[in-house]
Amino acid sequence: MASLRLKEILCLMYSGALFLIGAFMVGYALVLCFKVFYHFKFVPSEMIGPFIVIMLVGIVHIFITWVGVKGPSKEHDFFIIMFVVLSVILMVVEMTIGVWSLVLRSEVEEKSFEVMKESHLRFINHGYDKKEWEMLEKKLHCCGLNGTADYYARGEIPVSCMNCTQEDLINKKSCEAHQTGCGGPFNQYVKDLLLQSALVGLLTGLYQIAGIVAFVMFYRGLKAERAVRALNRSRSLQRRQSQNQTSHQQYIVVPTTYVFAVRPT
Repeated sequence: MASLRLKEILCLMYSGALFLIGAFMVGYALVLCFKVFYHFKFVPSEMIGPFIVIMLVGIVHIFITWVGVKGPSKEHDFFIIMFVVLSVILMVVEMTIGVWSLVLRSEVEEKSFEVMKESHLRFINHGYDKKEWEMLEKKLHCCGLNGTADYYARGEIPVSCMNCTQEDLINKKSCEAHQTGCGGPFNQYVKDLLLQSALVGLLTGLYQIAGIVAFVMFYRGLKAERAVRALNRSRSLQRRQSQNQTSHQQYIVVPTTYVFAVRPT
């Protein structure tokens, strides 16, 4: 019984940690989505998929916590089995997220560069996506797609390419342009986000394995404990029946025979 109680406590602690991990996944996925949408013009749409799935999986984590608490605390078979099945499904999904993110990470340079190239041509020729390029150049301290040479045709280099503040420009201080293009740094920026997504998926998937093992061990211990309880009840019932039979035998009344003698007249 003590061993079963310990396993129950471990399952409850796991469920509580699962809730916290689910909340972390939702919050972290929102951060990753924000970082992607901040430069959405340059990110291929398929790169966002893992972040959205992480957020949805985190929500599922939060909701199945109730099942993980209900099963062991009430010794309810249905909830225990349901929790194990859901944990297996989540483990597969989370491992898939990790692999999916790593595959997308290997395709960033090709796909993201093409998107950036088209956007930069629109910016040079028609002035489109100007705000997005200025934000990108300021954030990554870069200039153009491949460097300052991208702006030679325009005859001027944007202020966002300069390594100085707006105050420096007002005071007419000398500034130099960043020579590095934004293609390489931005590809690394997206790669880092996808690597974080892969780590979240793989680590949470491994954590699911620990939960599956804990709940399976608890369920096996619960079945063994139920067998012991049933055996003890059976023995207790047999003892009570034996005691009742003994008590009944002690109170058996033996009939008394009376002999009457007839006096002769």
